Amino acid sequence: SFYQCMIESQLFLHGSSFAFHGNRINGSDATIYIGDSLKTAQINGGALSSVSNLFIDGDVNLQGGSAGLGSASKPGQVCINGDFSASGGRSIYGHTVVNGRANIKDTTFYQPLTIMKDAVLPGGTYKDNVHIGGDTYIKDAYFEKALFSHQDLTVDWTPSFSPSALATYVGELYHPNNIDLSAYQKGSSLEKLTSCSIPSYPLLKTKP
Repeated sequence: SFYQCMIESQLFLHGSSFAFHGNRINGSDATIYIGDSLKTAQINGGALSSVSNLFIDGDVNLQGGSAGLGSASKPGQVCINGDFSASGGRSIYGHTVVNGRANIKDTTFYQPLTIMKDAVLPGGTYKDNVHIGGDTYIKDAYFEKALFSHQDLTVDWTPSFSPSALATYVGELYHPNNIDLSAYQKGSSLEKLTSCSIPSYPLLKTKP
């Protein structure tokens, strides 16, 4: 039931849309459900959404400001049921799954990131494993652990990897001449990715 969902997930925000004009939202171990897309202006540009679990049933577009997602102290799950784009020096905490496509720059991910479709990563810092279900483009990104591209991988100047990190691709590898390819390896197959699910708990009707 809806009430059981509230208790189990410590739900404190549930709505068909979301807008915030304060400085910070705090909800360690708590959950926010947003039944629509989310843009930077809706979270006041520089506000940090310090909530452990986020379920967003739509696209997320974070441009300008430094608004982040997830809780740094108790990271949980960030589920985006749409496309995701971000820039502006922000931080994302929690195991993040994007069911659509992604375009990411100047963003730091502290936990694993899964993108189910194509990904364009012209920048960003990725401190845990990254899985891309579609084609992948990388440029000035930094990977601290592993990158897995389940289809083609296009490399531009110049992504970087920690000494122990590797990029594994299943399709074709496209790259400039004279680029160091020591961090790249061909894979025959990769483990099937699993998309995230938005819980189906409709809003309760208000009393007349």
